[in-house]
Amino acid sequence: MTDAAVQPAIAFDVAWRDISAYREGTGGIDYVFSFDGARPGPHLVVNALTHGNEFCGREVVTTLLDHGLRPQRGRLSLVLANVAAHDAFDPADPGASRFVDRDFNRIWDDRTIDEDTRSSEAARARQLRPLYRTADRLLDLHTTFLGDRPFFVIPDLDKAIDLARKVGSPGAVVVLAPGGMHGRTIMEYGPFVDPGSDNRAVVVECGQHWARAATDRALDCTLSFLVAEGALPEEAVAALRPAVPPDPQRHYQVTAHLFAETDRFRYARGFSGFDVLAPDEVVAWDGDRAVRAPHDDAVVILARPRPKRGGEAMSFGRLVS
Repeated sequence: MTDAAVQPAIAFDVAWRDISAYREGTGGIDYVFSFDGARPGPHLVVNALTHGNEFCGREVVTTLLDHGLRPQRGRLSLVLANVAAHDAFDPADPGASRFVDRDFNRIWDDRTIDEDTRSSEAARARQLRPLYRTADRLLDLHTTFLGDRPFFVIPDLDKAIDLARKVGSPGAVVVLAPGGMHGRTIMEYGPFVDPGSDNRAVVVECGQHWARAATDRALDCTLSFLVAEGALPEEAVAALRPAVPPDPQRHYQVTAHLFAETDRFRYARGFSGFDVLAPDEVVAWDGDRAVRAPHDDAVVILARPRPKRGGEAMSFGRLVS
């Protein structure tokens, strides 16, 4: 048994850097930039730094800004979300700056945001939610501690599945079970999960934190998003496209989320993401209790390093197609 991290060795290919030069946005909200194309079209939002220690989205947004990329159609908004958490990054404890006070990606219902008058994250949410509510399409860029395959995470809605398939990079699509998280995520906010609305949002987990490959995947995915939604033609973004490995289409359904019940949660072996489990396999120990595979065809979608009591530990799923 091990209580060590479940990820491969970390390489800090992409380091923390000062982004204060990007503070002044275009519409009165710090670190938010919006640009209108010459022709009508959807409002696309590229969201970065939902978690302060996930740098791939920061690199994408600043790259697009530095290269002066502008939509030919519709509106494009580029958001550096939880900059306060990003600015608290400590390479000696790289997981600590995921957020300042509470997870920015678990507060997205209006009552929670309005009632929280103390946290840095709720204050930032009150700034950003008017923008999110006007988004026709939102792409939320993330990374994980795991080093393996990048993947989309989407709510269990046909419109979200369609958006992930339309973007196409990466190929793996993970559909969340309703109500699985402790709190609503940005992609589950307001019109994004209203079946009567065409507004839709997806998360993409681009790879391992701080790896260059994750930044490359995030940029490739973002450019594919802009092309797929008609903001720009392929020839306008081709020079920025990084080389990424081909990624075959796979569709997974999340079946269960596991939350640690004690502070003595430890894994039975290492996991790297999309690990196929043996029937009834012991995957972890939570205190003295053995945690077993939840069903015969279970796959470990995600395993978080060193989960604490009440925190998210593992997500399980099955391959659908």
